[in-house]
Amino acid sequence: AHIGSLDQLEEKDMLEMIARIADLDAPKVQIPLAAARFLAYIDEFLSGKILKKHPKVPLAAVKTAYKFKYYDCASDAKKLGLDPGPVKLAFEKSIRWFKENGYVKN
Repeated sequence: AHIGSLDQLEEKDMLEMIARIADLDAPKVQIPLAAARFLAYIDEFLSGKILKKHPKVPLAAVKTAYKFKYYDCASDAKKLGLDPGPVKLAFEKSIRWFKENGYVKN
């Protein structure tokens, strides 16, 4: 994945990097997308409609897993005159922001 960086990472490596930075466990099991979508529909119904809470498995997140997983910012960076830094630094800044703004529980 290229996310604001010219670094190339496989999805598994990216998730492991994010987990290390956030001090969380990386996903250990990959479930079939059809099963994830089914669980997301159930979770959205139970959490959202009945319990009035945010779902733990958002349907929108599962739907994005069906799309391509390769992002290349090189041409955009060139057009905008940007010099992207390392992806690890971008994840560190993002995770710190989410924690500081109460979106992630420590």
